[in-house]
Amino acid sequence: MFRSEDGGESWRVVSHDRNAMGRAHYYSRMAVAPDDEDECYFLTASFSRSIDGGQTLNVVPRGQASGGDHHDR
Repeated sequence: MFRSEDGGESWRVVSHDRNAMGRAHYYSRMAVAPDDEDECYFLTASFSRSIDGGQTLNVVPRGQASGGDHHDR
């Protein structure tokens, strides 16, 4: 995963964690919380959350996440 702090002029690698995009691009979705640029969510077959701008992804256990398959529709 890459991150830009300057509107896309430059980019840096934040994470190589496959939970960010474990499947093809048409299957996955990433969203950033509107009130916190470091809180982001990654939906693939699993559901992951980060509170440090994507550097650390925590997979939400199935029993705590709604549904079973969280890919983009």
